[in-house]
Amino acid sequence: GLSRDVLNEVEELFYAHAEDMWQECVELVNKKLPGVTPRHVLCKCATDICNILKELQRTVDSAECYERVFWNCLSSSIGHISPAAGKTLVNRYVQAHASPVALPPGEDIFAVFINQAGKWCPLSSENMFSTSLNNFVPTAAGQNALLFALTSIKTRRPVLFVGERGCGKSTAITCLIQQYQELNPQLSRRRLVLGSSTSSRGLQHSIENELTKKMGRTYGPRSGEELYLFVDDLSAPIDPVHDHPTSELIRQLIEWNGLWSLTRTGEWKSVAQVFWTAAVNYSILGRLPNRLLRHFAVLEYPLLTEDELCHTARILAPLIPEQLIQMTVSLWSACSNFLIPNVGRTHLQWSLRDVFRVVQGLLMAPSGMPIYALWEHECYRVFADCLNDSESLQWYQSTVRDLTEGVEGSLQEQNHETKMHYFKSPEGSHYSMMSGDQLTYQLTKAKGLLTEMGNDFSEVVVFNEVVNHVARICRVLSLKGGSMLFVGYAGMGRRSMVLLAAHLCDQQCHEVTSRGSYQRDIDDFLRPVVKAAGLEGPQTVLIKDGAINQRDQFLQAACTLLDSGEVPGLFSYEDRLNIMQELRANSDNPTSSTDLWVEFTNAVQSNLHLVLCVSPCVLLSEEFSRFQGLTSGCIVNWCFPWSQASLVAIVKELISESLSQDIADAPLIEDTVAHAAAAIHHNMVSLYDEYSKKYKRTQYLTPRTIKCFVQVFLSTFVKKYEKMSKYASKGKTGLLRLNETSRDVSRIMAMVASKDEKLREAQQQQALLRAEMYESSAGAERKKAQANEEKDNFALEAEKVAAARREAVSDLNVAQPALENAKKVLDAITPQDIKQIKSLSNPPSIVRKIFDAVCLLLHIPVAETRAEIDNRGRNLLVDSWTLSGRSLASRLDFMQLIHDFNTIKKDWLNQETLELMLPYLSMEDFNFERVKKA
Repeated sequence: GLSRDVLNEVEELFYAHAEDMWQECVELVNKKLPGVTPRHVLCKCATDICNILKELQRTVDSAECYERVFWNCLSSSIGHISPAAGKTLVNRYVQAHASPVALPPGEDIFAVFINQAGKWCPLSSENMFSTSLNNFVPTAAGQNALLFALTSIKTRRPVLFVGERGCGKSTAITCLIQQYQELNPQLSRRRLVLGSSTSSRGLQHSIENELTKKMGRTYGPRSGEELYLFVDDLSAPIDPVHDHPTSELIRQLIEWNGLWSLTRTGEWKSVAQVFWTAAVNYSILGRLPNRLLRHFAVLEYPLLTEDELCHTARILAPLIPEQLIQMTVSLWSACSNFLIPNVGRTHLQWSLRDVFRVVQGLLMAPSGMPIYALWEHECYRVFADCLNDSESLQWYQSTVRDLTEGVEGSLQEQNHETKMHYFKSPEGSHYSMMSGDQLTYQLTKAKGLLTEMGNDFSEVVVFNEVVNHVARICRVLSLKGGSMLFVGYAGMGRRSMVLLAAHLCDQQCHEVTSRGSYQRDIDDFLRPVVKAAGLEGPQTVLIKDGAINQRDQFLQAACTLLDSGEVPGLFSYEDRLNIMQELRANSDNPTSSTDLWVEFTNAVQSNLHLVLCVSPCVLLSEEFSRFQGLTSGCIVNWCFPWSQASLVAIVKELISESLSQDIADAPLIEDTVAHAAAAIHHNMVSLYDEYSKKYKRTQYLTPRTIKCFVQVFLSTFVKKYEKMSKYASKGKTGLLRLNETSRDVSRIMAMVASKDEKLREAQQQQALLRAEMYESSAGAERKKAQANEEKDNFALEAEKVAAARREAVSDLNVAQPALENAKKVLDAITPQDIKQIKSLSNPPSIVRKIFDAVCLLLHIPVAETRAEIDNRGRNLLVDSWTLSGRSLASRLDFMQLIHDFNTIKKDWLNQETLELMLPYLSMEDFNFERVKKA
């Protein structure tokens, strides 16, 4: 819409000066923003010139106006991405090359802007960005950046604010979109806070939740309105292979106005009426790929100087003495310059939030409260509670002394009040003071109530340091949106202290545990909690105590809650409509849906408190450093190891609860054991420190260790005490019995004395009897001699009998094997064998002789024994087979006779029988081998 003459004049100026000014500042720009190229800067400059000229040509039409617009846009495009030295070079170049009519008043072109009349106007004289944000006070440089950002937004070009952490980029962009929303009431806005674990899929779900189908495959904002998406911390997502899928999704939406469907492979979704703003920190700007960065108009949002910071604080808190504001800013500046982050204190991320936290605390002071003591208390809570070494604490105390040295006497007189605890009671709207004794009484009472409600507080000991930490937690929970990183080793009672503080503040607690399907169900857990907090429900505390990992969904959700008061994708569109209907029903003034949702998120930020209990090694780890929203949005409270006096108090409390007061010297035992255990614990901590320094391997000793030590001691002591008590009881019983025995002995001695007389009489009678016995003993001796003689005779006879017995036993032992063998042979004879013998007409000679021997043993008559000579000339005994042998073998009870012989008829053997048997036994062939052959 510009005329050709205007375009020619501007084009001539652009080609004459744009490249030269860029070359003047290129080195400084590349050091500060290495990802920015000349194309980014000069294209933005040309676009801004055209947009401003289109607005001004209706009312102004002069060459001086066009030249002013050119120099304003060129200096802002290059100067807003340059450091202070670059801005100086830009001012020099403008003063040297601009025409006199186009020169701005003064020497700083960044302190003026072009008004609707086409003339220079100081930025400080007119605040163009009035906003409903109570905590936003734009400076001159900030207004200049917002002015050019608004120019880009009007042309639907994405804007990227770059600045230091905590400089107010997010607040400035919110103000900018609110300003543009006044020009375009159909505009709605949403804030997307990216974190280290934000995935492209999760981001796409969050974006699609804001869109609805318009026509075909085209999607757009609901209700036909325009949608501005504010992406906070654009470069936060980290990918292991550095391909930045999340950033690529945003680039795809900006460059191609669409994205690929997640549910239907290959389906393209066109997205219309969606526009972008973003913010990023200087330190991580280099992570953004250039093909994404080229789509943004890059602007630096300047960090406030100390004077601007004091001015802003005075505007926000006009009732606070100016001297305290200057001291606060000086203390913040000293901490930023001296207590810089390093390997041992990566959590120290100083920002403007710290100054305003002190101011917020000072605004809580009621009338009559010593403001200087409260200032020192708030500064200590904000700047000193996060320090993790004694050297830093000593430096802080020295710095505070230097700052307060020249202050009027009221501060020095009120220093004793720093021992008081300051926090807001549930029913009050301002701080109240409470002494340590009063708070100790309240904590003891709360401990008893929580124990009755089923909580295990048996091991919680209320001592000085616990009281101090609970007071700090109460202070944070009493502030709007107050959240805390509670840093301390496991076993120090972090969770118990948070529960006690929440009970004192009358706030509900929800504990996030890492058990079960916690990662999958975190949305279901957060949804009712966030909804209740946003609908002006009760003050709520979320407690997370446990391990930390990079993919922890709760920590990512906590970051977004702290930054924006909502979690992308937590509520569906229908859920949001229901929430806004409830808000509209409870509101007297009807407002738009966007304002209702902003009201809901603001209520969530005010009513929801996060307390994250972590160990020092977790806080200083690389994984935790990726959750920058936690360190910047939370107040850090560093819990140092308990002092020796505190350990003594812990041990005494544990012993007094477990040790019976019936034990003698129980107080002395408590005191002795407590001091000994505390000394051992303290010495072991020193040894662990030496070990860590020597071997570079960190070992930790927590209060849980001394509790375990005391429990083991108590169990051992009680067992030994019970054992010794049993021994003592037995000894006491024995002494009682000894006393009884002594009394019995005395009675017996009296009885013995009375019987001595009787004993003497008995002795006399005994003497008489002894004399009689001597007389009769001579006769007894004679009888005794006779008895001895008879005894000797009996002994000789017994010896003869024993000899005969031994001889018989010897013969029996010799005969026993033969007897046993005979039994076996006899058992081997069967009736068939006897029948076979009977069937023989002339049995073998040895068989007939055997039957003769059997007849002799059974006392059956046999023929007369005589010898005959056989054919071979041998002498043979004549057998009795015909006479008695055949008849014996024919008897039916023959075998029974043989078996009964050993038991019944063995006594028939006599000397005569043996003599008759002798001829047979002396025969050479009368043996078992010969019989077997027969």
